[in-house]
Amino acid sequence: MAFVMGLIAASCSQDEIISSKDQTGGGTVSIAVNIPVNDPVTRVAPTIPDGYKLRCILQLVKSSDNSDITDGRYVQEVAAGSEKVTFTFNAPSDAYKCLFWADYVKGTVADVATDADNIYNTADLKAISYTANAGSEMFKGDVADAFYACSLEPVTGNGSLAPITLKRPFTKITFKDGQSAYDEYTKIIIKDLPAPTGFNVMTGETAGHAGKDNYASISSSELTVENGKWFSVYLFAGLNQGSLGTGNDITFELKNDDGSASSGELKLNGASITLTGNTVVEATVEPQKKGDTSIDVIFPDGMVDPNALAVGDFINKNGTYSTTYDANQAIGIVFALKNSSITDNSNYGTEQQIVGYAMGLTSVPRTALNNKENDNQYTALPVFENTSSDNSAPWIIGDYNGYTYSNTFETAMESYSSPLLTAYTAWKETNKVNEGITSMSTWYIPSSRQLADIIGAAYGYDGNMNDQQVSEVNIPAITKYEAFATAINQLSIETDKSYFGANDKASNILSSFIRAGRFMCIQTVFSENIESISSFTGIQVKNTAAAPFTIRPVLTIFDGISKAQ
Repeated sequence: MAFVMGLIAASCSQDEIISSKDQTGGGTVSIAVNIPVNDPVTRVAPTIPDGYKLRCILQLVKSSDNSDITDGRYVQEVAAGSEKVTFTFNAPSDAYKCLFWADYVKGTVADVATDADNIYNTADLKAISYTANAGSEMFKGDVADAFYACSLEPVTGNGSLAPITLKRPFTKITFKDGQSAYDEYTKIIIKDLPAPTGFNVMTGETAGHAGKDNYASISSSELTVENGKWFSVYLFAGLNQGSLGTGNDITFELKNDDGSASSGELKLNGASITLTGNTVVEATVEPQKKGDTSIDVIFPDGMVDPNALAVGDFINKNGTYSTTYDANQAIGIVFALKNSSITDNSNYGTEQQIVGYAMGLTSVPRTALNNKENDNQYTALPVFENTSSDNSAPWIIGDYNGYTYSNTFETAMESYSSPLLTAYTAWKETNKVNEGITSMSTWYIPSSRQLADIIGAAYGYDGNMNDQQVSEVNIPAITKYEAFATAINQLSIETDKSYFGANDKASNILSSFIRAGRFMCIQTVFSENIESISSFTGIQVKNTAAAPFTIRPVLTIFDGISKAQ
């Protein structure tokens, strides 16, 4: 029979790993690992299944070649009801990374550090596979649950290990009968489960499937169907694959109590089984056609982890993010998440992947870019190279190369005494992130497109304006982002000045893009306590008059940023 499956998605919970001390080669390092909670609101510690223990593994690897560091594996048991375990070790002299893994092992194990593997073979955290116990153990509810994390940046000398997020590497799928079409069946046998395997904690990728190549196959004993639910399974959701894949069908058979009736061999179509990390999915099976044993699994839209970074979240100076504003910690707010339409080729000096962008909570005060010599004379600015010869380039959708443009801009101004850049430097000092944080870049002046997206997301823009100097270039509409706009409204406490322009009338907000010798910016106006975009323009700075601007600095966010507790 062919089947269509309707699904309900929910997110697994997650928590953070926090470094508690600076790390010095040869010195003592303590790392506190916060164990994921069952309820992110009440912060109830996870319930360890009866007859099992929860262990947490730390493996140190060399940054140079990702090989394991000798004697660099540490294992601790997590006490029932506890939310944290602390590792203490002597830091290696080489630059290193930290790999973390936590899972459930048999309660009869005397020492979780030796011969404790149950479902997962953890001899190498860069290639976690299934043990011979997998078939008999992984269908026992949450016994198969596990958690992982990796510090991607080398940690050596006195550098601190930045907080990172410990999360589930799985999609947990529960298959059940949605039309009572299989009421007569009370037993199920999983004959072949080609689960992704060879999971790499460092990269988040898998290497193969159970039963394929050199990986052992996985099958179950006879399982009981309860309340129409056939079985649940945790499947690795590797970053290198979006589904179980063609040819990787799950084969099973349904039976009645005495075994006199059977469904025959059925298959879940692997190509239609979407795998999304840190997600729980319930699949409802609905028969479609007789004689077809293939079952298609149809996943709904919106399988999004609500604990993940989102537009409107606040960025804190301690390297975390939060859905709520903390006046003592917050320094920025997320205005965009990285997606395929965004191009950012900037060299941030890290291998970490970009996950989003945040702007500062305030603007640099409106100040002249050029330096005044006397009443009628201003010091000439350095000669700037144009960022691009393409007239439409400043407003091209997705141009998020602001970090590169800003570095070029600031380098050109190094020997020039600019009042605006002096104020910008002071702003960055006031809003700097804590030492050792690697989950975000330094502050920089945004590209023209980044600036347009920021103000457009806050206020909305209907697309009725063209570039002021290049009239044939239209700037398309930008949709107001309600979560972002709501946060902006809460932060706009100065009613006598515009939020972005920091002025009681028109104000030019500077970008890091130079076109035809002009400094590209967005001009806003402030009328009846409402700020709005008045033009997309380029300003030519002359030696005979002040050229005031304000700046709304931005920073780039990398994977590994954790949610504040």
